[in-house]
Amino acid sequence: MNQPEHDDLITDYLLGALPEEEASRFEERYLEDESLFAKLQEIEDELIDDYASGALTAEQRALFEKYFLDSSERREKLELARAMTVRAIAWKQEREAKQSAPTIIGSAATTNADETTSGKILRFKTQGPMPSWFQWTAMAASVVFAVTAGALWFSNRELHRQLIAQGATEEQLKRNAESSLKEKDEANKKAVEAEAQVAKVEEEKRSLLERLPEEINKPVVNIVIDAYYAVTGSKGEGEKRVKTLVLPSNAQQVQLSLNFPKSDFSKFQALLRAADRSPVGSPHVGLKARSSGEKQTVTFAVSGKSLPTGDYEVIISGVTPAGQTEGVGRYYLHVVRR
Repeated sequence: MNQPEHDDLITDYLLGALPEEEASRFEERYLEDESLFAKLQEIEDELIDDYASGALTAEQRALFEKYFLDSSERREKLELARAMTVRAIAWKQEREAKQSAPTIIGSAATTNADETTSGKILRFKTQGPMPSWFQWTAMAASVVFAVTAGALWFSNRELHRQLIAQGATEEQLKRNAESSLKEKDEANKKAVEAEAQVAKVEEEKRSLLERLPEEINKPVVNIVIDAYYAVTGSKGEGEKRVKTLVLPSNAQQVQLSLNFPKSDFSKFQALLRAADRSPVGSPHVGLKARSSGEKQTVTFAVSGKSLPTGDYEVIISGVTPAGQTEGVGRYYLHVVRR
């Protein structure tokens, strides 16, 4: 970046015209670069002098008043610059007045035959030269004023740098604190969730241990129904053969394996209905069949509590790729509980 562009970047930063991200990157640079910080201070003083002397554009003046003067330190510098500008203007006007003032204000001569002063030139009194002690006093005051102003400028410059560095440090500490609090909250949240998960597992374990004797004593009945009892046809036409199932009174689960003639279906569903054709539980879908010779077998489990003594009907259907069903076997059951 050449020097004019570099100075324009600093000017835009001081007037608040840089985007937020670019301004943040520039702050990090000048806090680490002593020469860049010195250049920033130089341009800052030039902006103050230009504003005091009216050299800024209307847009720059608006940004200067809105953003630049937000700092009390900069407002103090501006007052100092205004005072120096007023003093310089007054000194220049005084010097120009002295250079243009005549040493002889005028003369007048009149001739009068009746007066004794005939032919004599009369001169007005001119203002005497400024006393040397007054000139030296003014020069000494100007020197003292300039030295004091310079000392204040350097002091303010160092103080400004320290304040900026302290502000950046405080901002970083604030971000670190917020990040730590956020991480702590996340850790606490995860710890609470882990404790809840452990408590849930322990509760499930305790419940399982309590139910273990009951589960061990639950009989599971496996029943195989041959294809002899299968009535084929979509509506179950054919000879109706009833298969009697004798189940113990404490049977908790009944696993049914039903055989039927081999078909071209790869998926099946089974529907168990009571004598009044009301469904017993939900249909068993997505069943896979085991093939053996000219027969296929599907197996599914039914809760023993849902099979009290009575008559039932099981419908096995094949499922087409389009999701439609087609009956492949119907079974009539008579359940007896003992």
